[in-house]
Amino acid sequence: MVNFFINRPIVAIVISIIIVIVGSFPSSASHRQYPEIVPPRSCSTRPCGADAQTVEQSVATPSSSR
Repeated sequence: MVNFFINRPIVAIVISIIIVIVGSFPSSASHRQYPEIVPPRSCSTRPCGADAQTVEQSVATPSSSR
């Protein structure tokens, strides 16, 4: 099979061009399979006497209650 395309490069080029053209058309259902992405929010905090681990647990870790 490999020798066929090596001996006939025009066939390989035509198949490659067909694949590129077909792949350039967007699929109508392709964007529906992905979830909506929420843009990241920025927040700031001032740790008043808390150590780094407490700040990380209370601010940087997302809560599961949302």
